[in-house]
Amino acid sequence: MISSLIWEYQARENQDKILNAESPVAIRVTRILRGILQATHRSLGLKNDFRVSVYVPRKELQMPKLTDDDDVIGDFFEFRKKVRNYYSSHPNKRVQNRPLEVRKFGIRYGTEHLEGLNWELMLIDDPVPNAAHLPYGRIMLYTKWLEILTDAELATVLAHEVGHGLARHPSENLLRLLLFVFFTCVLVPKVNGFGLKTAVFIGVVMVAKIIDLFITRRSEIEADQIGIMLLAGAGYDPRQAPKFPEKSEKSKGSLLSSHPSGKKRAKKLRRGKVTRKAEDIYDRARAGQPLEAFK
Repeated sequence: MISSLIWEYQARENQDKILNAESPVAIRVTRILRGILQATHRSLGLKNDFRVSVYVPRKELQMPKLTDDDDVIGDFFEFRKKVRNYYSSHPNKRVQNRPLEVRKFGIRYGTEHLEGLNWELMLIDDPVPNAAHLPYGRIMLYTKWLEILTDAELATVLAHEVGHGLARHPSENLLRLLLFVFFTCVLVPKVNGFGLKTAVFIGVVMVAKIIDLFITRRSEIEADQIGIMLLAGAGYDPRQAPKFPEKSEKSKGSLLSSHPSGKKRAKKLRRGKVTRKAEDIYDRARAGQPLEAFK
């Protein structure tokens, strides 16, 4: 429910900028994402029972944008109620409702959340160089900057976001938020005195934020490493992947950054065991051989 609320809130805030499925950008992004997902399912031994669609604004959830004179809190609860009612009657069903096979610990056990998943793209016509992945296969892309990317660089972006989904990073983020709320509610009331309570609260927030950002930066590196193997399996040269973080340079990589620096990400994508593995996967994919290197 939380992810659906965030998803629909973003759609509401950008309702005038959302591209439809017939736009050239949507066709290009959908084609590349579908190829990455096909290679992912094939390599992990999963059935190709996923679906890729472009987000269409829900008429039932349309509300006017907020103004300075609006009641922000009242509007939020009204919008949350609309989202809850909509998804209660329109659940995010999988492509096929079938019993899941009995799994052993390993690849099949760790990828059951991909089976029959409906992947949904929200394409926002905005120059902000950003992309995000939410639970249940939801990917949000700001599209203006994609025009300067080659197909291989765009595949790097999409494979990175799929990597977040494969590793369940969005769910981990929500779990950390819930843990922060829990520990705040447990610790702060036990402290006597308003001044001391405030100091403890601020301290908890600062420590939690630093830890969260550290884990987030590690998650970005992990998504890069998963993504480079996924795009290689789809037939895109992994040696092109480092060009994207260098071109975007989204973060300088400080203690308070949510992303490592572009230079650090590019360096890790050029070296190491994962890169060699991705190159082997790419060679196999180009030769039409089974992608056993994924396993």
